[in-house]
Amino acid sequence: MLALLIGLQLTPIAGPIEIKAAKTKGSALPNATWLKWAGNAWRYYGVSEGLGVNSTTGLPLAALIYIYFTFWDLGTYLYAIMDASRLGLLVKAGTWGSDDRVNRVVNWLQICQRTSNNLPYLWYNSETGNAATELSSEETNVSDYGQFLIAMYRLKTFRPDLAATVDNIVNVRFNTANLAGRPEFGGIYGWYVAHGYKYFGYDSYTPVHDALGNLNQMMNGPKVTTYGITLPKNWLTSEPLQLGMFFVESDPQLTELTRNVYLAQEKRHDATGKWEAWTEGSTALPNPTYIYEWIVAGDATWVITPSPITPIAYMRTAVAYQALFDTSYTLSMVDYLNTTLGGPTVGGYGDGVDQNGRLVPTLVDRTNGIIMAAARFIHQRTWSMLDGPTPDALASASSSSRLYVAARGMENGIWYRSMDGLGSWSMWVQVPGFTDVRPAVAVFNNRLYFFCKQQGANSIWYGYYPLTDGAVSGAFSGWTLLDGPTPSAVSLAASPDYLYVAARGMDGSIWHRRMSTGEAWSAWFQIPGYTDVAPAITIFKSGLCFACKQSGAFTIWYSNVTISTYPSGWSGWSRLDGPTPDAASLTTSSNYLYLAARGTDDGIWYRTMDLSGVWSAWTGSLGSTDVSPAITTAIFDGNQYLVCKQKGSTTIWYRVA
Repeated sequence: MLALLIGLQLTPIAGPIEIKAAKTKGSALPNATWLKWAGNAWRYYGVSEGLGVNSTTGLPLAALIYIYFTFWDLGTYLYAIMDASRLGLLVKAGTWGSDDRVNRVVNWLQICQRTSNNLPYLWYNSETGNAATELSSEETNVSDYGQFLIAMYRLKTFRPDLAATVDNIVNVRFNTANLAGRPEFGGIYGWYVAHGYKYFGYDSYTPVHDALGNLNQMMNGPKVTTYGITLPKNWLTSEPLQLGMFFVESDPQLTELTRNVYLAQEKRHDATGKWEAWTEGSTALPNPTYIYEWIVAGDATWVITPSPITPIAYMRTAVAYQALFDTSYTLSMVDYLNTTLGGPTVGGYGDGVDQNGRLVPTLVDRTNGIIMAAARFIHQRTWSMLDGPTPDALASASSSSRLYVAARGMENGIWYRSMDGLGSWSMWVQVPGFTDVRPAVAVFNNRLYFFCKQQGANSIWYGYYPLTDGAVSGAFSGWTLLDGPTPSAVSLAASPDYLYVAARGMDGSIWHRRMSTGEAWSAWFQIPGYTDVAPAITIFKSGLCFACKQSGAFTIWYSNVTISTYPSGWSGWSRLDGPTPDAASLTTSSNYLYLAARGTDDGIWYRTMDLSGVWSAWTGSLGSTDVSPAITTAIFDGNQYLVCKQKGSTTIWYRVA
């Protein structure tokens, strides 16, 4: 029987994860400042003479004084187009709108010259679109192409109409399998670019599969300590970490490593008085023209290759750390670099300043692209209000192209709306019927399902809308009665083969059942224990996971049922530290389970569990609510979205966790 009936002392909810040893946090910069920075950076991609996009071909320049580009640069340009659109800096229609810019790139990809291996060349000429064999006849490499793949994967959500074309370019026109099989996926760079290959189904190739484990291997392997900060004994610099934070799905290990790499630089600044923002980049010197600044280089620390020069503090690195950690150090460093460089130019931001005060004013795509990504990162993590009131908690679910939010209206109507990959929201749509609790919603079998407790009754009803490419494409099915009463909302979780439902019984007991793709229902099955709110469920690894508030208490308990032996194989309950007065919410990514809860302080909190079953500390999210927050992983961008009703109000807010 669930230990929930035993009187246990409540444990106060843990505070947010601190940036240990970091300086006092600076005042959070307003969105207007970030939009201004992004707008300045977007100047780089102007199409007039001397700017970063050729006005004839629509292809990007790696630098304003350099007419060539690699597939890494092409990926950076695609990122910038998408980020500029999400930030409202670029319209969709018209000449040089986002559609036109993307179309020019995609059309070129379908005709560009390839090597004898059916791979892109290393360099192309932006003026002609031809392979730049005058520079090199080499083909692209694992790293450059991986960056391109991540951008192309994001493009499929940004432009769903191009999804089939993108897949054909990657899987047919280019010999992606050739690169996926090469043993060149080393270190943190390899971990980052391996995600691009994974997104297109090449993670079964041994080099890609192994590279996806690089981060975990580093975090659990040998360490080196520098300025009091312990780091993996590997090759570490800022850029791949920051790109991972901005462009692949969130990963607590990546967050921890990025924070510690940042802290090492801050602590070195404390000791030397020099600005530290180490990455790779141009030098504005005759030799070397390009460097890699390694915070850790195997057994050594603070190494610059290919030859040592005075370290350069790079503008993009400082801005990215400001977005990620917002400390007084990052804010002061950004101000120093911006002022010393003379502010933005007509072509965006310059590269940086070395520790002797020498300017590195080169205008390159990756500097301005990362600054735009940092602004988009902040934009997504700022609470945004959705019009339309609710008196209750909300529910959310994701398809391949949409984030769906379902709400109970003030008149007890059932409503939903959706957000696409651009961050644009549809209007609210009313579903027939009424409920006096929050509706539940899930995407299953190319359908958007709603499950609701009937208003003024304890019966459970369900129905669905058909989906095409993740978007609603037909009329509501009508409601079907599901046997079994509940006094609360229900919760849903979907696998490819089954839709699972969890409900609280009339006596507070905990029940679950599932429906197949053929709409055949199992019986209801009870798991031991009692709760006075709706149980939360999701699917993680090989289990149907439950999180429940204890009946008559504030403690949270977690368990799972093995799917392969369903309904048997129940794990028993494990208690989680941290109290809640309300229901919890669960979601998953490929490597983590996420749990969100309302604290007894009405704060909004979340934590993660990794594949080995280890839980992180609780992380707080600014804001407060008087109902349970909803959390969902959006399939189209890998982010976890929080949706909440504001405390003491009926307004709805959302943000990326």
